[in-house]
Amino acid sequence: MNNFPEIRCDDVCQSTHLSQRQKKVANGKLFEMFLEADKVFEEYNYLCTLAVLAEGIKHCPEWVEYIKKNQHRYKIELHGYSHHHFAQLPEEVGEDDLKKAIDLIEKTFDTKITTWYVPFGRKSMPEWGGAVCDRLGIKLDIPVRKTLPLFWFKDKTIPQVNFHTWDLGQCSLIKKIIKEVCNKKELR
Repeated sequence: MNNFPEIRCDDVCQSTHLSQRQKKVANGKLFEMFLEADKVFEEYNYLCTLAVLAEGIKHCPEWVEYIKKNQHRYKIELHGYSHHHFAQLPEEVGEDDLKKAIDLIEKTFDTKITTWYVPFGRKSMPEWGGAVCDRLGIKLDIPVRKTLPLFWFKDKTIPQVNFHTWDLGQCSLIKKIIKEVCNKKELR
């Protein structure tokens, strides 16, 4: 049984295309909510995969500097340039978006992108995703089931859990997951 799931934080550096719920809950404070959620990762030195939206590299310099300063605690991956419903985009537009995002993220964070985590997950999986990722030399993450924090408590073999820092309920559950798996680790 895998008791140490990879935890992925989605919508990192998002600055546009906010949902009504994000606007209401975050009230312009997405970075501050990220900082709050990140405290448990720092406390337990728990590696977090960040699914980054490249648009924020220009629009959210404080967020970028914070990630750079703490990059030893993160695995930086691709969410897109902007938070699109990629299934609604033509292949050429989607590929251009991803290529531009990869270039900017890799340059900014001096890292190599290996995986694309599609915004809206299974709901927005484009038919062209696999072919484009092959051309770009990255892997397409294809979620086979929901991986939100609540589901980990029902099936602790889930290898990866994703969450959003603007969802306080998800953040609370992520804290519980990290504390549970880290405290078990300390007992060994």
